[in-house]
Amino acid sequence: MNGIQSKRAKKQQIKKQRAVFLLFGLLLSCFAALSSYASDATITSDELELQDNSAVAIFSGHVVLTQEAYQVRADRMVRTKATGIVNASGHVVGTWISAKGEKMRVDGEEASYQPSTKIVEIWGKNQVAVQLDGEKGHATFHGDRGWVYTLTPGIAKLSGRVSGHVIPAGSI
Repeated sequence: MNGIQSKRAKKQQIKKQRAVFLLFGLLLSCFAALSSYASDATITSDELELQDNSAVAIFSGHVVLTQEAYQVRADRMVRTKATGIVNASGHVVGTWISAKGEKMRVDGEEASYQPSTKIVEIWGKNQVAVQLDGEKGHATFHGDRGWVYTLTPGIAKLSGRVSGHVIPAGSI
């Protein structure tokens, strides 16, 4: 191969490498965009009221907040744009499903979702109910107040007059 052909071959190889790097960069950008989109919570409802130039959004009627492995349903939710905090009221039901198919359900009357900590706190006049259904068995617990970590189904805490029962898998 002479010097001119060698230079052309090198230039073509560099162009191919640049194209591969460009394509790889575009794929990474698309993946990053999809990942950030997937981590955003979505709220649906029958009605929406915006206040203070959309600083406060009030959702009412069959309200559902959905994000990846969990869903929170309520009669009403209020989202403050500046903080991202969502407060829910009226028949609040949170459901989390793990990658293994294990399920946690939390019932209460009031709830607050803190996006910075990824925690949903739940409480009410009546006790909060937590139901677990997984490969290790079934459990139901009650307490005055509770919280659930939304990124890992199965992590929850109850406080105040806690009671419950556990049925290990295979014992029925």
